[in-house]
Amino acid sequence: MIFVTDDGSHSLHVSELNEHYHSTHGAIQESQHIYIQNGLNYLQKQTLNILEIGFGTGLNVLLTALHAGTKTIHYTTLEPYPLHHDIWSKLNYPDILNASDCFTQIHTCPWEMATPIQPNFYLKKHQISLQNYQNTDPADLIYFDAFGPAATPDLWTQDQFQKLYDSLNPGGILITFSAKGTVRQALSNVGFTVTKLPGPPGKTHITRAKK
Repeated sequence: MIFVTDDGSHSLHVSELNEHYHSTHGAIQESQHIYIQNGLNYLQKQTLNILEIGFGTGLNVLLTALHAGTKTIHYTTLEPYPLHHDIWSKLNYPDILNASDCFTQIHTCPWEMATPIQPNFYLKKHQISLQNYQNTDPADLIYFDAFGPAATPDLWTQDQFQKLYDSLNPGGILITFSAKGTVRQALSNVGFTVTKLPGPPGKTHITRAKK
């Protein structure tokens, strides 16, 4: 079900999990704060490999493409359950961000194939779960945007964080909306240096973990 969050942007509610895709306080402002300001903008490299866990609505991809600037970005995203056209096509992100063509291309480009979305931004979508994915290209930045630990506990385990730690280049980071103590402890246990950061409106803290 599509609903309007407090900043005017859409999100989705999944009744089976009783989970929202984004914060009810504002979908765009949440993604902007967590993944762009504290993820993409934190790393000063001009060429970045990004791995996203949870393609979802495609909002993080869209914001990253719009904020790529002079960076060259190779963006890989995992999503075992892609949204149907009749859902993603009704989301209002492209209207708010004036990026209709980019958003459509993000959703309609082929799966399992690297596709240039713009001259310096390449997207590869994999219809697969994290548990079944084997990363062959070391990442510099991981957007960990899966549903929360209560809804999908099998994604927030020490084993999965170990896999992600091993897939990062030295100095790479993982950024996520969750600041639960068990999540931060699991990240620390596999070798990450974990920092608790101020969250977006409606959320006290988020987590950045550095290799």
